[in-house]
Amino acid sequence: MDIATKLGDTAPLARYQLLDKAGQPVNLTGATVVQRFDGAPVAGSPCEVDGDPVDGIVRLASRTHLPSPADGRRSVAIDFETEVTFVNSDVQTFPTEGYDRWQIWVDLD
Repeated sequence: MDIATKLGDTAPLARYQLLDKAGQPVNLTGATVVQRFDGAPVAGSPCEVDGDPVDGIVRLASRTHLPSPADGRRSVAIDFETEVTFVNSDVQTFPTEGYDRWQIWVDLD
């Protein structure tokens, strides 16, 4: 899954849905959700459950940990994973293979 944002925007960050192996939404009731990517705090970047937790939809809570493109580049792509700690203390990482990707763009103004 690829998601994108522009630096400096204040609109909510992109939403995405966590699905189980059968393609069904993951029930996030009572769960703690974080994104992990290079350069972010070891504890991960907190995510918010967006809407009904049974729909499995989350969004990154803040742009604080997103890196900026360097050396005059207009964008940077970073791989990430989403880690869910369920109320019974089970931990599951999404996706189960490979990584998802953020595309972070600079604002041209």
